[in-house]
Amino acid sequence: MAANKNQKNAVKAKTTAKSAKKASAPKKAPVVKKTAPKQAASAKKAATGKKTPVAKKPTKAKKAAPIKKPSAAKKAAPARKTVAPARKQAPAKKAAPAKKAVSAKKPAPAKKPAPGKKVPAAKKPAPGKKAAPLKKGAPAKKPAAGKAAPKKPESAARKAFKASLKVAAGKKTASDKKKTQAAAEKSKAAAAAALAAAFDYVGYLEELDRLGMKLGLGRIEKLLKALGSPEKKLKVIHIVGTNGKSSTARMVSAVLMAHGLKAGTYLSPHLVSFNERFLIGGREISDPKLEKLLLQVKKTAEDVNKRSRSSGPLTQFEILTAAAFLYFHQQKVDVAVIEAGLGGRYDATNVTASKVQVLTNAALEHTELLGDTVEEIVREKTAVFPDKGNVVLGAMSETAMAETLKICKRKNIKPLVFGEDYSLLKGRGNMFDVWTAKGQYGELALSLFGQYQRTNCTVAIQAAELFLRKTLDEKKLRRALPGIKIPARMEIISEKPMVILDGAHNPSGIDELLHSLAAVVETNRTICVVSVLKDKDAGAMLGRLLEFCDILFITENSNPRCAKAQDLAKLQVVEESHVQTFVARESQSALESAFKLASIRDVILVTGSLYLLADIKKRMT
Repeated sequence: MAANKNQKNAVKAKTTAKSAKKASAPKKAPVVKKTAPKQAASAKKAATGKKTPVAKKPTKAKKAAPIKKPSAAKKAAPARKTVAPARKQAPAKKAAPAKKAVSAKKPAPAKKPAPGKKVPAAKKPAPGKKAAPLKKGAPAKKPAAGKAAPKKPESAARKAFKASLKVAAGKKTASDKKKTQAAAEKSKAAAAAALAAAFDYVGYLEELDRLGMKLGLGRIEKLLKALGSPEKKLKVIHIVGTNGKSSTARMVSAVLMAHGLKAGTYLSPHLVSFNERFLIGGREISDPKLEKLLLQVKKTAEDVNKRSRSSGPLTQFEILTAAAFLYFHQQKVDVAVIEAGLGGRYDATNVTASKVQVLTNAALEHTELLGDTVEEIVREKTAVFPDKGNVVLGAMSETAMAETLKICKRKNIKPLVFGEDYSLLKGRGNMFDVWTAKGQYGELALSLFGQYQRTNCTVAIQAAELFLRKTLDEKKLRRALPGIKIPARMEIISEKPMVILDGAHNPSGIDELLHSLAAVVETNRTICVVSVLKDKDAGAMLGRLLEFCDILFITENSNPRCAKAQDLAKLQVVEESHVQTFVARESQSALESAFKLASIRDVILVTGSLYLLADIKKRMT
């Protein structure tokens, strides 16, 4: 009997081993057919937790393959629930290693559990003849449904599994939060963009222009304070004067840029677009930046206007000036070169403690606002000089210079005077030399026409030297000056016939223009197209032009302050002149008529107002 038992045991061992091998191969899973239905069902539940009986549909063994992979534990929450029953069988883990499967007392069921590890189906109990032992051992080794599952083996696998699911869930939550925040930010950006798109800053500024001009500093000081006082955080070169301010400002910036500084330049007025007023590195501000800048200033200005109704609303020039200070501060320029608008004392630009002050010249202009005499006008312009200021004086009349020097003496200022402390010398050909308080710079050249531009350049070089407080680099000067371009200052837009645009808008400016024109242009005839603003000395301007030109076209420009062409034609100086004169209210019509009369050797000069030049340039673009 003992021998028979041993023989049976040996047969059992072989059968178990063979069944294990067969079970490891997915294709041979149908062997489960031989197992008793109840045993096969219990084996299937213990191994996979699936409800589908293996005995009835052996092909399901193939579908169980994914459960063999450890990655299955990382699937969604539903898979986790099906595994739960098998998980409680952790004690069976210790019960039977693979080697002990030979024993009849501890059959293959010991290999069924291992739920945490997701033991492959290959370790299912040996199906077939020897299923009987499973019945005996199963009740003891299966997890009791009513009892709590042991925590030790479960915590090692299950806790890790739970932790991985929690981490995954946590990541999804964080991701969702980020997406929500991103969506909110996009929504805000879209709202801001829509608001900006709806903001017609050109229309806004043009509407402000209709309100007119009001001198005074109270309004802009409140606006700048509300904006954070950007003007107090800048190093400023302040340029005032009757003529040459814009040219000098551009030249000062060009010289400082050549020496490595980031220079901002604020100019007025513009010709074609408001962008021309805001320059950094010689480049105009872009439309999007200007729109955003003015929208910010507009909102603040509206609040200031509500709080200061007694002083009236902020003007266009005040809004633009505040925007310039804010822009230069935001862009962190090394120096801001600021051109004054009108006068000096009550000009909106006179709100900063400038490092250097420049007076290009002083002559009669805006007499209804600045005074009827040159001395009065000088007092208004020199009001921007602080006590012990760093002042550069350009070329001007004896009357203007005398009054300026008196004021400088009262303010303890030692100005640098053109012709005395620094000067312009004619060089070879188109070259010129400049002597300054600190050095000499020779063989300089400009691509600009006009002797007055050399004078402006000399003033600019001295101002830049004073700001840097050192001698300039002559080589850098020579490279920088020829590249300076200044629109509407002896600007040639056509050659045959030659058409010259110049923004001379007062008698002294016309004098400088005609002097330069006679020196550089050889012509048969000069045909002049002119318009003048009401607040200018139109009689003096037209008198000088009539002495120089052969044919005169009197026209108008788009500025509300423009004098009517018919009124100008009735001036005594025009009626008494022998020069052929035509009246054409539309500037385009006047220019076209001038073209028809001109030969290829004639010169057409368009001057008298920057607004006239702006109208022509807009049509050209």
